[in-house]
Amino acid sequence: PVDPPLDPLLDRVRATLAELHDALAAADPPRPRLLADRLPRLVATVADLHRILPETTGPRHRLLDRGAALAVRWADGVHYPAGPVHGDLHLGHVLVDDAGRVRFVDPESAPAPDAGPLDDLAALCRAVECFTTDERVARTARQRAYHKHRYATALRRAALAPATAARPPRAPGSRWAARITARLTAGTAPDALRVPYLLRLLHELRYHGERAGDPDADYYADLTWMALREFVSAQEGSPRG
Repeated sequence: PVDPPLDPLLDRVRATLAELHDALAAADPPRPRLLADRLPRLVATVADLHRILPETTGPRHRLLDRGAALAVRWADGVHYPAGPVHGDLHLGHVLVDDAGRVRFVDPESAPAPDAGPLDDLAALCRAVECFTTDERVARTARQRAYHKHRYATALRRAALAPATAARPPRAPGSRWAARITARLTAGTAPDALRVPYLLRLLHELRYHGERAGDPDADYYADLTWMALREFVSAQEGSPRG
């Protein structure tokens, strides 16, 4: 359970990430860029995924197109801060020592030129979501005598089935993850993270898709498809979306 004693650690993670971006900005200040400048990379990633996916996976093709259409709607006339970033934030790159000090290690050598600080925050949120979903899937599979890979596949199929168009199943552990990410993103407008978050999901899907046939890659791809469906459905249903 997520209780108040965890909040100071999350606050330190958020503060340390802000310090990292401040230090990077001292040498290369962020500059405002149009959000529309990010669309070519997003569209190219969607096209890559279309090529990777088998033609028989129509629901996944349509879900990708729905996500791209949302991004086009969001980008009209909006600016975002582009600048130096860590570029590869996942939980394995977040170190906490015995004194509770937080460090981010192994930055990516050449992050995307249109990236910005919000991409690091979106990647960190996705890392939390993936970890919590993975944990809950593994626990549920053990309790129900399922193999976790088969259980993840069943979750993905349910999330993409037309019968669940109005309300896709929530990812296991999503409430816990939402509680954590809300603390990590405190002070950041939720709308500001939509495109970086979508780009991160697409990046993960391409990475898993390029390793298709690897049981672990297929497993994490199933969990990521479920997350994409949940995100797209929530945004399509939002009056501000």
